[in-house]
Amino acid sequence: AHCIGRAGVTQLGFYQLASSHTHAPNPEDVAKARYNHEIRQRAKQSHNPTRTIISDARMNVSAEAAASIPQYTTTQRTIERIRKENNVARPTPTTFADIVLPDELTVNSRGQKFLLYDNQDVDRRVLIFASEYALDRLDQSSSWHVDGTFKDPGVLQYYKHGTNRERTIKNSD
Repeated sequence: AHCIGRAGVTQLGFYQLASSHTHAPNPEDVAKARYNHEIRQRAKQSHNPTRTIISDARMNVSAEAAASIPQYTTTQRTIERIRKENNVARPTPTTFADIVLPDELTVNSRGQKFLLYDNQDVDRRVLIFASEYALDRLDQSSSWHVDGTFKDPGVLQYYKHGTNRERTIKNSD
C-alpha cells in the first residue's frame, strides 16, 4: 500500500505532521528532507557562497544517507533558483574559489555558448569568455591590438581591451 502520510516544516522551523504514516520512518529519506530544508533556508537567508552552503549541509549527512542526497550540481542549481525567486543578491567574490557561474552567465543573449574555458584553479583561475562569432571575427582579422590587463582594486576582475583597424571589438555577440 502507498503511504499518504506527510510531514512538513512550519515557518518557525518546527516539524508538523499533516497525516499519519503507515510505515516506519526511513532514515535516508529523513536525512534527505533535512538536507533539502537546510539548503533552501540558507539559500533564502544567507549570502554565503553556494559551495559553502552545500559543504556545510553535507557535513550533517551520515555516510549511509549521502547517496540519497542530490548531486552537487543539482543542489547548486536549486540554490541559484531559490535566490533568483527571492531576489537574494549574489555576494562579490573575494577569492577565486568564491566565483560560481550560474548557467545563465555561461551563454550570451542568443543562448550561444559564451564561457569557452574555466580551469577551476582556486589560486589562479582563468575564465575565457567569447562567442563563436567573435572568435571567427578575430580569426579573420589580419592583426590584433590588445591594451593591457588591469585589476579593479578589491574585485577579482580583469579586463582586456582590444581594437582591430582602429575599432573596438565587442565580443559579446
